[in-house]
Amino acid sequence: MPAPVGIPAALVADVDGTIAGADHQVSPRTLDTLAALERRGVPVILATGRSEANVLSIAREAGLTTPAVACNGALVVDPVTGERLRVRTVAAPEVSTMIDLHRRTGAALTWWTPEQIFVTSERLQAELAQLGDGAIEVVAAPSEPPENVLKIMLNGTPAQLDAIGDIVTESLPRVTRSLPTFWELSAHDADKWGALDWLFRRLEIDPERVLGIGDGGNDVRWLARVGRPVAMANAHPSVRKIAVAVAGHHAAEGAAEFLVQEANFWPGVAS
Repeated sequence: MPAPVGIPAALVADVDGTIAGADHQVSPRTLDTLAALERRGVPVILATGRSEANVLSIAREAGLTTPAVACNGALVVDPVTGERLRVRTVAAPEVSTMIDLHRRTGAALTWWTPEQIFVTSERLQAELAQLGDGAIEVVAAPSEPPENVLKIMLNGTPAQLDAIGDIVTESLPRVTRSLPTFWELSAHDADKWGALDWLFRRLEIDPERVLGIGDGGNDVRWLARVGRPVAMANAHPSVRKIAVAVAGHHAAEGAAEFLVQEANFWPGVAS
């Protein structure tokens, strides 16, 4: 593993598959590691597809003060004040198309606003609840596109989503397979890199001096733009391809272990 060069200007960390374990929870050890880094002057930026409430809970439990990125870049929120610093919503015609695809394909549907998560099935409600989100309401798909949608997703088994892939991508070329069980759509200017780039400028952070750690295909774009991209052992091959180092598996607190070892190279930053 190449040795780091100096103390990073910031740490950016994905959540699921990275700092969260196989149980979808962020362990006390990992929370303590993140808190120790920020106390020593390294801003810690969480960048996740999870909801605002979920990312705020993690950040506040760790005592982080740096703004966090939620909903895969649709939202940037201050964990100290709760202020929404940047919000990007999906255009109404695209929301309508996703609702139509839900009806045509039979895939379950979920749409997220800053305050609430809506789902069309109890099974999907249970799946999302495993990530720690409590404000999930089961409703029928709306007849008109709702307002303030941060992201909207079709859900099913991997095989089901494979089968409808052509229909979905032909209708909405921007849609992404964020997880094996989700086809996801956010605003055209809402992704993790867009939010991080905005935040780096606001905080006057040089991306070349940022340490980033992630695992998923939707992490590739932003990891490729920071100075020290790190992949988890469980990362998608596209992430490992661009990484300069590989951490342990997320199920074994690999991110915390890597960061503790990394900090040993940083003068003035104790592990």
